[in-house]
Amino acid sequence: MIARTQIPFKDVDHVICGTVIQECKTSNVAREAALEAGFPDKIPCHTVTLACISSNVAMTTGMGMLATGNAKAIIAGGVELLSDVPIRYNRKVGWIMTLFSRGEIAMNMFTPELPAVAEFSTGETMGHSGDRLAAAFNVSR
Repeated sequence: MIARTQIPFKDVDHVICGTVIQECKTSNVAREAALEAGFPDKIPCHTVTLACISSNVAMTTGMGMLATGNAKAIIAGGVELLSDVPIRYNRKVGWIMTLFSRGEIAMNMFTPELPAVAEFSTGETMGHSGDRLAAAFNVSR
């Protein structure tokens, strides 16, 4: 956008982004995006999180700054994170991980249980059942 409009970085007074869900690593995505785009670190940036209307709030906040004379040039917009939503754990998992880091829980406690190969009521595997049925009905391999 800066390349298309030919606006120098130094003329932008504020950068505002809206997002529905924030990622922990980039809590101020407006700041991260501005710095990555090459804006000087002296330009203030903030992120708005207000469900589906976040980018609209970012733009109206910028319009308010322009209307009141608090800024002459604003960059405002929205970012989407729903295609890669951060996975969070509840407090119980956090507590378990704390115990694990202290060595109070062994790693093998987190080993998943493999599904049973044998049928639970007979104890037979599919191969054994197939062989038994083939013999009963005189079917060759």
